[in-house]
Amino acid sequence: MIMEISYDAAIPNTFGLNVKADRLVRFHSDPELESVIAEILNGGLKPPFLCLGEGSNMLFSSDYHGTVLVSEIRGIGIMNETEEETILRIGSGHLWNDFTAYCSSKNLFGAENLSGIPGTVGAAAVQNIGAYGAEVENLISSVETVDLETGDKRSFQKEECKYAYRDSLFKKAESKRYLITYVNMRMSGIERYSLEYGRLKEETGKYDEINLENVRNAVISIRKDKLPDPSMMGSAGSFFKNPVIDKENFALLAQRYPKMPHYPAPDGNGIKLSAAWLIDQCGWKGRKMGKAAIWERQPLVIVNTGGASPEDITNIANAVAESVSEKFGIRLDKEVQFV
Repeated sequence: MIMEISYDAAIPNTFGLNVKADRLVRFHSDPELESVIAEILNGGLKPPFLCLGEGSNMLFSSDYHGTVLVSEIRGIGIMNETEEETILRIGSGHLWNDFTAYCSSKNLFGAENLSGIPGTVGAAAVQNIGAYGAEVENLISSVETVDLETGDKRSFQKEECKYAYRDSLFKKAESKRYLITYVNMRMSGIERYSLEYGRLKEETGKYDEINLENVRNAVISIRKDKLPDPSMMGSAGSFFKNPVIDKENFALLAQRYPKMPHYPAPDGNGIKLSAAWLIDQCGWKGRKMGKAAIWERQPLVIVNTGGASPEDITNIANAVAESVSEKFGIRLDKEVQFV
């Protein structure tokens, strides 16, 4: 295969929005990427540049007047293997759910609670995806990149990636120059599960035994019940982050709303609230504005009901955030990246 360059090309995005890029480049291997970098350095491919997977966490406000770079570098290699752990090197274009299926088939523990999440491995490392008490940062050992400005390769150790709740170094404006090529993950060979989050314990209880395959199937079953299939109805999964507030503010809110779901913040500082619960209390579940709506089974999700524009998505998101702010005095931050 050779790299593919398309002009005035549709941009992949799970919202199903009709947006185009001046140039869209797909590459499938390291040699193809070297050709792409050469074209960038000699001026054959023009900036600005946007690195993209499947567009599963993106909201494009308009056409992109630049070059979209889509990695389709796939495959999983074993870098090191012991009885206790295995370090894997995964291509950035490898589909995330295919990666979790691989881990399940090889009895490698750690990714099972993240099963069913759309997108690619490279995008997962950018977003620090998480679900059911697990976050991808706890698996990553390093992230391999290429600097689009110089062509130099650079590997970021986990500590350098500055991971936080749905955040990383790679989401910062100054780090968008780095195109992720491979993600190295440290998987456990020791059987252990985390089943206390949400409905997971209830769902896994339906199986005769607890094993990786059954936990993975349980997670996928819960996701299918709660979330729309992006191939059938456009969405980007959770649109808002769960807010974290200080303990003093939580104590005041808890007096008014004693049934408010809450959890310790991941870093131990403050209390994490359920954005879905807050939105539901404001009466948004199932409501529609224009051709966008709040998903009836999960109020964290905004869906394209058919032919929605970027403005439709933005308008309903802003209205939801304003409602939550007025009722609870809490600001909702967006999990979806705006372009």
